[in-house]
Amino acid sequence: MMFWIVSLPRDDAQHCIQLGTFGRNGRHIISNVKAGDKVAFVVTKEKPWKLIALGTVTTSYYVDDSKIFKKDGMFPDRFDFTIDHPNNTTNSFTVDFEKLVCQLTAVTHPEYWPVYFKNGMTRMSLSDWQMLEAAFRPTPAV
Repeated sequence: MMFWIVSLPRDDAQHCIQLGTFGRNGRHIISNVKAGDKVAFVVTKEKPWKLIALGTVTTSYYVDDSKIFKKDGMFPDRFDFTIDHPNNTTNSFTVDFEKLVCQLTAVTHPEYWPVYFKNGMTRMSLSDWQMLEAAFRPTPAV
C-alpha cells in the first residue's frame, strides 16, 4: 500500500471529491497508484493550504478520455477513490496543512516545501499518513 497527497485548488479538489475520480496529464507518477492505496486532499492557492479529506483508492491507475473535469483539459490518466474521512470542504472547518507540512518525511528541505507539491501528486510515508490522519481526529471536549 502506498500513500499519496493530491494538491489542487479548492474548486478542482471539490470537483474530484464529488466525482470520486482524480486525473492528470502524464502517467509518470499516477501510474504507480493501486487500489487500496490511501490519498489525502490538500487545497492550494489559499493561505494557509488546507487538508480537506482522506480517502482510499478504489481502482488502480487507468486511462479514460471522457471529459468529466471542469476545465484545462481532459486529464486521461486517472484513478477512482472513496472519501473515508471527509473534513468540511467549505471554509468553515479545515486542517491547516502548513502547520503539518514541515513534519512530513517527504519534505526534506522545509524552507522549500511548496516545491514538493507542485506536480499535484506526491508520495508520502506511512508515518506521514498517520500524522495527517491524526489531524482529522476530533479533539476531546473538556
